[in-house]
Amino acid sequence: EVVESLKLLVSSGARSDSARVQIQAITAALWPALDCLEETTVCLKSQHREVRKAAILALGPATEKINEEILLPGLHDEDLEIVQLTQSALQARGLRDDQIRLGKLMADPKPTKRLEVLDHLSATRDIDPALWLRKLSNDPSPAVRAAAMRAMAQETGGELGERVGQMGKSDPSESVNKLAGYYGAPKMER
Repeated sequence: EVVESLKLLVSSGARSDSARVQIQAITAALWPALDCLEETTVCLKSQHREVRKAAILALGPATEKINEEILLPGLHDEDLEIVQLTQSALQARGLRDDQIRLGKLMADPKPTKRLEVLDHLSATRDIDPALWLRKLSNDPSPAVRAAAMRAMAQETGGELGERVGQMGKSDPSESVNKLAGYYGAPKMER
């Protein structure tokens, strides 16, 4: 019961506007008995530089709890030290420079930059292009989703073809739906 109450305090503190309270929440979340480090991921987007720094230092090494994707936006931070800390955290997790570059593009706020992921997929070794294409097919930008869908249609394999079919039925953009219908149709129907 005490642990649950402390977890609630960590969660609430991580969402505070106060830098001091957010840092205290991060510090408390590091206590293994609480097992709530995930609650502090919101601190990576804090308005306070020192909170973002504390968050990346705490969350970076937490490979069991925190996925690399959560850390990627830190590569676009306005503070160079946080960018460097994020890059170091990703390298410490075993990511190579080319993988980090690809992740940085994927996390870029500009859709035109996220589109560049498609150009880098074939040049980046030891990655699964299908995984990245699936991620891009869920991008907020219809242009990125459409480009990913075209790339998936060119790949051979049922898994990506299924995703193209799903996009034809459920994508929020009518244009992407129509393109998916075209690319998902058997070649003789085109």
